[in-house]
Amino acid sequence: MSAALARRLVVKSVLFGVAGAVVLAAAVPASAAVIICQGTGQQCAPQTDANVLLTTATNVNLVQGTFNGGGQTAAGVFDSSENLDADANGQAVISATDGSVLNDLTFSLTNGSTFGVATFNLSAAGTALANEATSVSISFIDAAGVSAAQTFAINTNGSNFFGISGTAGERFTGFTFAGNPTTTGIADFRQLRLGNVQSAVAAVPEPGTWAMMLLGFGAIGASMRRRKGYKLAQVA
Repeated sequence: MSAALARRLVVKSVLFGVAGAVVLAAAVPASAAVIICQGTGQQCAPQTDANVLLTTATNVNLVQGTFNGGGQTAAGVFDSSENLDADANGQAVISATDGSVLNDLTFSLTNGSTFGVATFNLSAAGTALANEATSVSISFIDAAGVSAAQTFAINTNGSNFFGISGTAGERFTGFTFAGNPTTTGIADFRQLRLGNVQSAVAAVPEPGTWAMMLLGFGAIGASMRRRKGYKLAQVA
């Protein structure tokens, strides 16, 4: 193969890599958004497929969770600035050990796993509790570590269902809630369900990296062909 032909092959490889980058960029919707919603049951979020179970615990600030359904083996962790009790019987519930309001709680998946949607219930007392919240702040943490929050008024006598989802397949590593202001809270946290849980995967090379790899492979191939042609000429 001539040197000129080898150069043309290398240039074509680079162009293919650039074209791939353009296609990937065009595939990202301009209107992508994360939605934190409040509603009845799971009305405000896409369907979930994995119920999160709890490990029974008393007077700890970190509670382990496991999945029931969805074919998942990853685990979740709940932690708080206060000590927690976790009831794993029936409808899994997390509450504050001191019997007062639960001021804050964070949920995250272990081992780099992510989820596509979550629904949960912040349950009010139904009876008067000191410092019971009339509003809460809900925030998400996406797979890139970026977070945002919204504040919602809550029903102080019953269930308060929330959902976290994205309009363009966004992935999440966890979420948190806090009373607003943070000196107030709710009776307990319950009924957490997740959808589209995925285990961590190896990073996919960026389009620019693919282009450089193709360029390198092309150069190596051209070099090997030149060497092979030289040896054949010598033998002849």
